[in-house]
Amino acid sequence: MSSSEKKGKILFIPMCTQGHINYCVPLANRFIELYGDENEVHFALNQEYTDKLKKQVPLAKFTVYENPEEKKYTGHWLVEVMQQFAKTWSDDLVSYTHNCAPVLEMNFKGLKEMYPILNEIIDEIKPDFIIFDQLFSLPTGKDRGIPWANLFSAALNYVGYEKFPPPQSGLPTEYTPENVKLWQDFIDRALRVGPFKQLIDNVNNFMKEKGLKGLEDQNRYFVYEFSEYLNIYGYPQELDY
Repeated sequence: MSSSEKKGKILFIPMCTQGHINYCVPLANRFIELYGDENEVHFALNQEYTDKLKKQVPLAKFTVYENPEEKKYTGHWLVEVMQQFAKTWSDDLVSYTHNCAPVLEMNFKGLKEMYPILNEIIDEIKPDFIIFDQLFSLPTGKDRGIPWANLFSAALNYVGYEKFPPPQSGLPTEYTPENVKLWQDFIDRALRVGPFKQLIDNVNNFMKEKGLKGLEDQNRYFVYEFSEYLNIYGYPQELDY
């Protein structure tokens, strides 16, 4: 980095699950390796994952938060949810998608609770750039004009990519007119109606409440948006679709 370039701070805000956080590790360490003397790498995490990640990204800085909703999503309640999931595997995939929506809604409510908490962290750190690895689009930081990136660690069809079948559908992946009709039928029956549509509307409305435009129409069958700054989909070509 040349001396003329501005020193800055990058803030990672991943979903507090193993996979999403692990996906941030090599990127954070590589950035520290290249620019560590000039920039700061920050993570916002709960205590459990902060303790684990300090060993993997020792030169990063950590801000610990406590999500008041997280306590509701642990222990026996989560076991019961997974048991209910198991019962739906024999259902048709449209019904299964509808049955998944309440669990996703639970996660979204937790993120809404985190909005003021994460804003306090942003006020403290004052990041120049935010990297999200989340299941949903969030207004956090974006509504303050902070540049941001998606670090997407799930399968690409979860963002609503038109040349892939919709998630959870089990439909053929080849991009043909016949398959596209099958994909659209599943989208119309599983994702644009019922509890899943309500979830999408809730996410979209939350974005708009914070002064953002909400989800683009082509992504309205899932709850994810593309960043105008940077989108990172990190699968090696050899392992990709």
